[in-house]
Amino acid sequence: MGNVSTTNLANVSAVSDTSTQAMTEVALGLSMAFFSILIIALLSMQMPSNEIKEQTKTNAIKDTIEVSSDGAAAAQGTVADQMTIVFYYQQRLFDTDLHEITITQANEAKHLVLALPPNTDLKTAISLQKKFSVKQLSMSQIDNQWLAALQKSNLTAVNADTK
Repeated sequence: MGNVSTTNLANVSAVSDTSTQAMTEVALGLSMAFFSILIIALLSMQMPSNEIKEQTKTNAIKDTIEVSSDGAAAAQGTVADQMTIVFYYQQRLFDTDLHEITITQANEAKHLVLALPPNTDLKTAISLQKKFSVKQLSMSQIDNQWLAALQKSNLTAVNADTK
């Protein structure tokens, strides 16, 4: 008799109500549709229309023309003239002509850009920053072309010293 009840339970579970499975499928379909609509809405809000892009470009061109006509572009040229770039390479300072300079000479600039080698650690950068007394000091990384020029200049100077 115990054997019969087990068989009945197995048959009951095999012939389960499929209406709950159908509702689950409908719920999954609706959630996927809602999610798709949400993604499309988010993407459409993020991308500006072509008209807005064209208006932005036109306004930018007008602003540039107005700035140029006001003479502000000429004033920007004087700022670039006041900026001095100094390279820190092998515990020495070099100007853009790759001549060695002192910290005192570098401090004469109004705006100093100190270019450091890529492998410079933070402690060295901060200690260098404290040595300068200029009002505006910016730090940057030496690019590969300047690094190659400094290495070549340094090798030439070492060879000249040994002769």
